[in-house]
Amino acid sequence: MRLIDLLFSNPIIFIIYFTALIYAITIHEFFHAYVAYKAGDDAQIDNKRLSLNPLRHLDITGLITLMLLGIGWGKPVVININKFNPKRFKFYLYMVSLAGILSNIISALFFALLLKIILVFGLVSINGLLIQFFIILINVNIVLAVFNLIPIPPLDGSKILTLILPKRLFFINEFLLKYGNYMLLSILIFSIIANVSVFSFLYEPVVNVVYKIFGLV
Repeated sequence: MRLIDLLFSNPIIFIIYFTALIYAITIHEFFHAYVAYKAGDDAQIDNKRLSLNPLRHLDITGLITLMLLGIGWGKPVVININKFNPKRFKFYLYMVSLAGILSNIISALFFALLLKIILVFGLVSINGLLIQFFIILINVNIVLAVFNLIPIPPLDGSKILTLILPKRLFFINEFLLKYGNYMLLSILIFSIIANVSVFSFLYEPVVNVVYKIFGLV
């Protein structure tokens, strides 16, 4: 989905999607920085990443491509693992890698709960913009979480894969580090040209599960 198309066809939905995406990216990057800080990386203070100000976490190039191509990214959090508490070093490695993904999943569940409460008590019209806002917030956060679980660099899933791979299979990690960027770029270019959501088979089941859990379908 290209946001630029929504801007001209449905400006209100454009604003809703844009707001939801800014939230999802900001919370994702903030929690990477926050968990790294709690692990001992106090450089996150100097880097000004311990903030919920979206301007601290948005990447101008990623924002432009999001508008024009429907694919974007936030400013990566630079982490110094050498400052991590050595007593819980591996635990913090896992948690920093998972922090952004978990923040988006928890956000999706929270917004699903709020939406359920709104619908149960009939606080707004079922066709209202607030309902659409919550639906888009849920979907965007789930898509970002699932997409980042893909074990291809530079996505978070690649860092998790590095941590869980046994040494005898480490050649897989080396291959992905060398060619992962090209693989991901090729998949995304194909998705744009073919106008298909290549990764929908990954995130649609998760979206459906969340909606079923809260009785929203």
